[in-house]
Amino acid sequence: MTSVLNVDTIADKAGTGPVGLTKQIAPKATANTNNTGTTINESFGVTSLTDSATGQQRLNLTNSMSNVNWTGSLALRSVGSTNAFLDTGTSSRADGYSYTGSAYSDNYMLWQINGDL
Repeated sequence: MTSVLNVDTIADKAGTGPVGLTKQIAPKATANTNNTGTTINESFGVTSLTDSATGQQRLNLTNSMSNVNWTGSLALRSVGSTNAFLDTGTSSRADGYSYTGSAYSDNYMLWQINGDL
């Protein structure tokens, strides 16, 4: 037997309002990827990962966002002064970058993607 729970808002026990998690603000995709961009260690809402180049990974989403105005964050599991950033230019994927200030470098990436599906 399979059950499905569909809700727009989760309210507190008194029913007076949302508790901060609605379908509009909940993460739509998350991932933990290896340093070479070849393995997804853990994910939700992700179909595949592509190693685009050194320090550059592409995360393909299970469901496309409704537009290209989604938000997200990318963190790196590294020691040093490496910068992480996302490209949000499409609705079906996220491109992540690890940059040292002078060159791209491979890193484990921790992704969180938010937006309307």
